[in-house]
Formats: sequence, C-alpha cells, structure tokens
Amino acid sequence: MITYKIRIVFILFWLVIESCQQVTLPESASLYPVQVGNRYGYIDEQGALRIPAQFFSVMPFSEGRALVEYEPGKKLLIDQEGRIVFQDTSGYLRGYFQCGLIRFDTKSGQSCFIDTLGHIRFCLSDSIEYAHTTFSNERLLVRYQDRRFAYLDTNGQVVFEIKRGFPAPFSEGLARIQFSQRTCYVDVQGRRQFCVPGMGDDFHSGLALVKQQERLYFVDKKGQSRLQKLPYDAVSPFSEGYARVDKQGRAGFINANGEEVLPLIYDQALPFSSGLAAVRQHGKPWQFVRVARASITNLPLTQVTLPGFQQALAYVQLDSVWGYINQKGELVWQQQ
Repeated sequence: MITYKIRIVFILFWLVIESCQQVTLPESASLYPVQVGNRYGYIDEQGALRIPAQFFSVMPFSEGRALVEYEPGKKLLIDQEGRIVFQDTSGYLRGYFQCGLIRFDTKSGQSCFIDTLGHIRFCLSDSIEYAHTTFSNERLLVRYQDRRFAYLDTNGQVVFEIKRGFPAPFSEGLARIQFSQRTCYVDVQGRRQFCVPGMGDDFHSGLALVKQQERLYFVDKKGQSRLQKLPYDAVSPFSEGYARVDKQGRAGFINANGEEVLPLIYDQALPFSSGLAAVRQHGKPWQFVRVARASITNLPLTQVTLPGFQQALAYVQLDSVWGYINQKGELVWQQQ
C-alpha cells in the first residue's frame, strides 16, 4: 500500500508552485514519482520506470531537476537521467527550482541560491531577516531586520524597496501591496500600476479576485473591474481561464466573461489543471471533465490528488489501489 508521503508531496508542491511567467506546473513534469517497496523513483508518461526506485523520499521535477533524499537528511539534486547535479553536504536544500534557482540554507544559517548546475549564484545578506523560498517573475521577496521589504533580482541585487504596506510575491508580472483598506499592484520595476479598495488577491489567468466588505469582484491588469455582480456564495481565483463558483452547497465553473461553462451540480471540484477539472457528484466516483463536460474516464476514482493532472498524468485512487492515469483514462501505473 502506498504511503502518505507521496500524496502530501503532490498537494504541497501544487499549492506553492509559481513559474517565472505565470502560475503553472513545471515544464519538465514528464517524469512522475512512484513508490516501489519502501523506495521511490520516477516513471515516464507511458508508465515505464525511468529512474530506479532508490531514494528515501522524492519531490516532483521542476525545470529539469528534482530534490531527492538517499537517506533521511541527505538531499541531492538530480537531472532527468538520474545523475547527481548537486549534493547537500553542508546545509539544507529547500523548495524547488524556479527561474533557474533553488534555495540552499547552510548549517551556519546563511541562505544562498544555487543554479541548475549546482553553482552558488549569490547568498543573502545577514541584514535580511526573512526571504521567500522561491523566485517568481525573476524577483525574490525579502524582509530586512528593520522591517523594510525589498525585491531582489536573480543576482541577489535589490531592484526596489517597499517602505509601506505588506507585499506579496509576484504573480503574472504584478505583486500586490496590502494596506488597511486597499490593495495596490506594482510591476517588476516597482512602478505602481493601480490600486483597488478592499483585499486583493494575486493574479491568475489575467484576473485578480477582490473582496470589499461583502462584495466579490475581479479586476484585470489595467485595474478595470470585471464580473462585478456575481450571483454566488463563493468564488475562487481563476485557473487556466476558469474559476470555481459555489452556491447553496453546489459547485461549478465560470469563464472570464462570467458564463457558466460547467453547471453547479458538483459536491466537490478541484481547479482546472492541464485542461481538466476533477469533480464529484454526491454518491458518485470522482471524474475528470473538460469544459464540454465530456468525462475522460469511467474508472471508479475514490480519491484525486491535487492538482489533478500534471500535464500527461494524474495520481489517483481506484477503490483501494493508487496509481497514475493518462488523459485517455487509462491506468499506466499501479502501485504494488
């Protein structure tokens, strides 16, 4: 029976991943983690074991690299051929590759970033109290000991500072700065683009969700209000051009024009990923659907891991068995 470890890796990885260009899955997701006995390796899209199951734990690939452990605490970076790129012998690797860099915290407490060849690009100044784990849009959010915030470039140089408000990492080329009653958005050079009243979210599929008291609406990248009077109890950020909406305990999806592309008939629904959404109606198995509502599988899916499909494959549970299915609904790998 597969352990909990591999499932939680998928969930956490999806929740935090953000590419240099937009919120998306890593381009190099052509290899997928699997468990064989009490070790982990990687399969390809056809279900063939490409990297032998020799690791104590593994993370999904990002930008052609994966963080793995041979034994507890002995972390390595490997390429898609399974070759060691960097060995963690004097510190702790954190997160995953974004913008060609991954964070490496030394045992002395210094935080550095190394590139895909294992070379140190730069180390953070001792005056920095906190730094985000990964880059986005080639910017890294940091906070100094005097409570100033700043964004660094991929060489570790300060691009601009934030002296008022509470900033967030970049998303789709804009970063939000939260104030008590408004949210402002700045570009990668620190130029303010616009402000909106209320609590703004990050940008996804070109739109950001804003909550102003009891009102929910979206704004585009010019600061123009969109979808201002949505008749739903809850609205989620867009993913691949579609947003989940909820009303009276039922979920469905709308497009950027506010049109319902999947009706509100589902009890559970995950965001779109690789063109598919995992949904479930009461008393029925999970299924993956496209906007046209065509189900790709009639398999008895009892559980689906976030984000659903990672490009070609999705990690799911069929009755009591875990495995990967492809976008034709075929089981390509079954956990032994």
